[in-house]
Amino acid sequence: MPGFTPPGSFERFRAKARQFLKAHENHIAIHKLRMNEPLTATDLSELERMLSESGIGSAEDVQKAKEASQA
Repeated sequence: MPGFTPPGSFERFRAKARQFLKAHENHIAIHKLRMNEPLTATDLSELERMLSESGIGSAEDVQKAKEASQA
């Protein structure tokens, strides 16, 4: 069903994203994130692209994470 997200899927996305970020910690944008350095708009776009292309989660998962991080 389009737009329907099964319970727990966002939590699985978060866990997969954490593993992915740890495995790619030498990427400049991820390094900045880990060191609590400011991220540029380009850094954020690159992180979104990496997560989407890796199959970690859907565009909806990435959007939900963006919204949650601004809360």
